[in-house]
Amino acid sequence: MSAATPHEVVIVRGERGEEIGWLVIDRLVDGLSFGGFRFSPDVTRAEVERLARCMSHKLALHGYPVGGAKAGLRCDPREPGVEKMLDRFAETARNSLMSRAIVGRDMGATDALIDGLYQRLGSAQMSVAGVDSRLRDLTGYRRHMTGLGVSYAARRAMGGDLRGVRVAIQGFGLVGAGSALRLSAMGASIVAVSDATGALIEPDGIDAEALYDASGGARALPPQSLKSSRDSLFAVDADLVLLAASSNSVDVEQARTIRARVVVEGSNFGLTDAGREVLQEMGVCVIPDLIASSSSAAMVARQMQAKGRLREDDLWSAIETAIDEATASALARSRREGTDVRTAYLRAHGA
Repeated sequence: MSAATPHEVVIVRGERGEEIGWLVIDRLVDGLSFGGFRFSPDVTRAEVERLARCMSHKLALHGYPVGGAKAGLRCDPREPGVEKMLDRFAETARNSLMSRAIVGRDMGATDALIDGLYQRLGSAQMSVAGVDSRLRDLTGYRRHMTGLGVSYAARRAMGGDLRGVRVAIQGFGLVGAGSALRLSAMGASIVAVSDATGALIEPDGIDAEALYDASGGARALPPQSLKSSRDSLFAVDADLVLLAASSNSVDVEQARTIRARVVVEGSNFGLTDAGREVLQEMGVCVIPDLIASSSSAAMVARQMQAKGRLREDDLWSAIETAIDEATASALARSRREGTDVRTAYLRAHGA
């Protein structure tokens, strides 16, 4: 996949003609594409295009069941004005959303907002793929499934076994908390977690289940648990650091303090390009988002391709195998070529 420009960009404009939203279809496969819908006052067209391309790269390792897409709306999803903006988005992007693109939850999105979009369209979320259903009603839709894919990639990066592996997790939102639960279930020891306000560091291990319950839905850590500054997490004595906060949240300064030998990007673009270069120079292995956070997209895309007919066990067995093999292959190629794992993965897929 080497095209420099996306297949299609739909621009949504506000009352004064300003750009307020975008639907980007990076690639169509058999006439279909899929990606998340991001609601943020800071989202930009360039970011949406980059994320749509990232989605295509993620789906490449799963055999391109469909192409990658992404949507973005420049708004605070908690403000009343979001409803009028969603009206404009549905009106402008109707043709694409009714014929070739499906969007689901992403940063800032809620089930209510996504349901509201499809109610405005008068369509079931999966109708483009020939399924009269919502994504979350599909067979195989699992809780913490992004965290499950992260765990598959982390396990392969650590040699195939997570038992006793010490993990520090930056970010305790849906991906961070879900990954903590999944990694713990595979035998890892969570020794540190952080959010925007601070870090909890426990060298003897953190009970991920209890912490998740105490957080009230994994949006933030309980204030009484925070004992350290958030960036102190990177210097923790850990085998693996999981990045599950916002995009580009680890730059050169933070990267230089990381003591772990493996970093996994659970968030999209958790590292800046400069931060990634520093870790490569330090000999730290970085498993990129393109592999590690692909499981949710793969679950939906595979069911889109199969019109919702895949059995759950078969679906997740295929996802686990694909992530495990992609991680192993990219690691081997990076060692042979002396490059970072992300570059190795992209070269393998013609990018």
